[in-house]
Amino acid sequence: LILSFNAMGSTASSDVSGEGDLALRLGKSIRDVLRPSEVQLKQAWDKVDADHLGSLPRQDVLEVLQELLQIQLEAAQQEATKAKGDVAKQQARLERAGRSQRAEIQAMSADDLSQEALDKGAALVLGCAAGPVMAGMMAGYVDIPITCLTALQKDKELLEKR
Repeated sequence: LILSFNAMGSTASSDVSGEGDLALRLGKSIRDVLRPSEVQLKQAWDKVDADHLGSLPRQDVLEVLQELLQIQLEAAQQEATKAKGDVAKQQARLERAGRSQRAEIQAMSADDLSQEALDKGAALVLGCAAGPVMAGMMAGYVDIPITCLTALQKDKELLEKR
């Protein structure tokens, strides 16, 4: 069985480094890490097809798949590290804002205190309390692609059936 490079796929991964909602970026990151980009495919293919023949026998295609999984796994680990850092930064900002708002409320006299200020302070207190739980959930969430890719990489029998 001979397979050409172009038959491997042409789906491009999206850039998730822009600004935006962290949860949406995490979801997009997971989806994209599991879908190899054209660059990743070419990198894996070129490593196995060193002579640039453009077609490979079945055993070499299996090597391309294994190399591709390794490249994807490394990308997933890098993305997870970045996302976990973003979550930690957001949690630190939330805690600072909560402390600041609480200090402002405590400094106000009862006459100057508005319902809006109290509601904002309460929301930040709740956010600060739930922040570590949310951070833990997100840390687990970004590890999903790593777990999936590792499982695929270890299942040699399934890879050989392809």
